[in-house]
Amino acid sequence: WVMELGISLPHDMGELGPIAQPDMAIVHNIGPAHLEGLGSLENVADQKSSLFKYIRPEGKALCCKDHELLWNAANKISKPVPFSSQDENAEYYSTLLHTLPDGSGRFLIKAGEETAEVILPTCGSHFAENAAAVTCAAHQLGMDLTEIAERLATVELPKQRFHCHTHGKWTLIDDSYNANPLSMNRAIETAKRIADDRPLVLVLGDMLELGEEAGCAHCDLGSKIAETRPDATFYHGKHYSEVASQTNGSTLVPVKQPIEFLNGIHELGLSDAVVLFKGSRSCHMEDYFYALNNDINGENEGDKT
Repeated sequence: WVMELGISLPHDMGELGPIAQPDMAIVHNIGPAHLEGLGSLENVADQKSSLFKYIRPEGKALCCKDHELLWNAANKISKPVPFSSQDENAEYYSTLLHTLPDGSGRFLIKAGEETAEVILPTCGSHFAENAAAVTCAAHQLGMDLTEIAERLATVELPKQRFHCHTHGKWTLIDDSYNANPLSMNRAIETAKRIADDRPLVLVLGDMLELGEEAGCAHCDLGSKIAETRPDATFYHGKHYSEVASQTNGSTLVPVKQPIEFLNGIHELGLSDAVVLFKGSRSCHMEDYFYALNNDINGENEGDKT
């Protein structure tokens, strides 16, 4: 089984770990998520790495070495096998080499002294961390790098997880499953890379469960929008004012319903664009994605007839 152990409160891992008792445990990264329950980034690192306490005898711990707090916490518990998307000298390593026009990317993967290249259905540089983790896990389980590359080439991203949909000249990115400051920044950066010279529209919702950090996190999001300079941003949620306070004149439109967003994007008069949809789970940003997706498909069908 490949399972995700999701935690949001102290000692959640203490309940899940003894049930899972994994033969292999992988901790990818840490970020300012679930701070409402976990309190600080240090606590996130401690709680995530505590999974390594519950590995079965002769089991393996795998950890990304790129996050210092996490790496230090993990090494207090075990001697994990490291992987990296930043240290090219690491035994297991991956990096984005090239962005392709359809939003996919050519990645390098490395295991020991061997390297291979593979095309994955995303050009997000942060997905190199996932590719490095997969390479590390599969190689530790006995697969050679050639087979790992062949299997990675067949990967399809699940719905709502930075899933790119192409309709003519439109590219809709459904990343609506969830959001935190780290994943939000990375999604915006990747959408900007995909857009290149094309118009970029952001359709964003609140990032929740951040506790006392919520206000600052949404102000930082406003700064990120200002830095990115999209053609427009539509925002759904109670943190609109914090985001708007830092957008420095960038177009930020509050919306409560998908129809408001549809009317707004129609007013922009775009014939093509890259549109990113992202927010925390309870914001249901997929409703905004489906509204535009269905609208564009209707238009395309009408053109054909």
